[in-house]
Amino acid sequence: MKKKIYLNDWTINSGIIGFLNILKEAGKDIDSMMKENYIEFDTEILETFSQDYFSYFFKKYDVAKRTRKKVIDTYYTTIENAINNMALEPETKEEKEKNKKSQDTIKRLTKYIKETIKTQKDKIKKFNEDSYQVIDEEYSKIKEPKTKEELQELSNILNKIIQEIEKEENNSRITLNYFKNILSSNYFGQPSFMNVVKSSCTIPEQQELMQKDYVSNIIENAFLQEVLEGKHTTNQIQAHIQKTTNITKEIEAIYNNIQKQIERQKSLEEIQKYIKTKMNYCLVCEAKESITENYTESNFIPLAVSSENMANFFWNQKPQVPVCSLCKLMMFCIPAGVTLISKIEKDSNMKYKETELYSFINYDTSVRKLLKTNRSLSDNSKKEKGKINPYVDSILDIIDNKEETARWQLDNVFVVEFETEYLGYSRMQYFHILPNVAKFLTGKYVNILQAISDYHFRLQLTDMMLKNEDTALVINNRLRENFNDAKVKQAFNCYLATKVRFDLSMLKKEGNRMEEEIQKGNKKIYALYNIGQDIRKTLKNKKEENKLDSYVYRMINSIKANNKKEFMDVVIRLHLYMAKDVSPIFLEVMQDGNLDFATIGHSFLSGLISDEYHKEEKVEE
Repeated sequence: MKKKIYLNDWTINSGIIGFLNILKEAGKDIDSMMKENYIEFDTEILETFSQDYFSYFFKKYDVAKRTRKKVIDTYYTTIENAINNMALEPETKEEKEKNKKSQDTIKRLTKYIKETIKTQKDKIKKFNEDSYQVIDEEYSKIKEPKTKEELQELSNILNKIIQEIEKEENNSRITLNYFKNILSSNYFGQPSFMNVVKSSCTIPEQQELMQKDYVSNIIENAFLQEVLEGKHTTNQIQAHIQKTTNITKEIEAIYNNIQKQIERQKSLEEIQKYIKTKMNYCLVCEAKESITENYTESNFIPLAVSSENMANFFWNQKPQVPVCSLCKLMMFCIPAGVTLISKIEKDSNMKYKETELYSFINYDTSVRKLLKTNRSLSDNSKKEKGKINPYVDSILDIIDNKEETARWQLDNVFVVEFETEYLGYSRMQYFHILPNVAKFLTGKYVNILQAISDYHFRLQLTDMMLKNEDTALVINNRLRENFNDAKVKQAFNCYLATKVRFDLSMLKKEGNRMEEEIQKGNKKIYALYNIGQDIRKTLKNKKEENKLDSYVYRMINSIKANNKKEFMDVVIRLHLYMAKDVSPIFLEVMQDGNLDFATIGHSFLSGLISDEYHKEEKVEE
């Protein structure tokens, strides 16, 4: 029987994309399933869906492959390069320092290698003692290589260990537990085969459990709908019931009652009447005749609660939110439809660090385009540290060359990000792509953002830009960090970030002279940067660079506090000391012009705290 499911909210849409990804990986023809705003498939395709589901995640989270990539391709290769770059008989100070740095790298990465292997070794010990003994014996031989001969010996040891991990009986088990833990922690908790008590079951047994809990109801619901449509006689119904196995308790109870009615010579009309009493209305896809169950956290942790334990959250304390089996399966496919991306966030110590969360791009379009966009997001997230961040290329794929069409498309783009820990927390954030951001990304302005050399800083700025958040405070904090850096005095990236912030603010405005105003503003920002550079260079030549310390801190704090008077006081003092005239551009601090206070202050400070940088002209062009 044919089943349809239409594009809906982002949860169902991401599930549809995941469903298609799983079937595509299994070699199924998904092109014929995709219509304009829905997918349609025969329930026969679900007969092996649990195997397809497991195969998809086995390939995605292959532990042996990940271990080889981490240990051999990354750690060992880096150690090899470090040894090859070491001087055999270091004589100069530079050579000794270089050798010391290489030795530290070798020591650190050897430790990482041992930790990575120990993690997998301990897992294998729980179910395969023979393989554990082989790995443990080789593991005990791992030591820091100091010569090329010892490096070759380490290579042989690591390859023996990984070959043991790659054995099917080992890799399949630890990979299964790995992806089950991801599904449980981030998406569903511990229903069905993800329950810890099912860990001792074989892979086929766990696949059968998934087939029963997530797939069988769809197949049986389709059969019951055919019965309601009069497509089967009572004899055919009885034959189907007798041959059907691996079904849920709900379906089993329905079939037992139908079997009793057939034995009592009940008519087909009476059987149909009974079946209708068991059908319900799905609140998600609005299907009117479906076998449903209550929507709880086991369907999708980020957007649900344990409803039976939170009756006071519901009207009249009735926590019934019926969801059909097809919607339940689509939500179970969400992990294959969303993408793991990297973001820069502050930790509890107020330090910026790279974190990972899940994301999905949703917008009003066809199934094919939605699939293409999120595959693009997935592909971009797997690339090496890119020019901007994974969203940008995916969003550019959405934007049409025609301006009116592009603006309509962007108004409908909806990006969701979430991170969850089962029994811990659930955080979710949504944002739209604004027109000025689209203009920035599709125009020449994006080159300024691409020129920022600090990947983490660039990633953070792009994230804030997409969410329409002001970057002034982040730039201010980065200026403070750059000034405190005793080794490198360089804030050119902050100068570029200031230009990005200014261009974005100007692109919000309409008018024929907008481009001209942006060019004028950028020239002023560049002039302020150069003024700061000149003052620093002069003081450095006089060996009076330390005089800047108190001035810089006062200016950074005054920008943060929006204290224009104190900022201008410092600027005037500096210029008087240098016997220079104050540039008229600084007067705009007190005016309500295109250059706001933060832009003027950050531009000047970027030059003031930076040693000479030789890429200004290239970027300016």
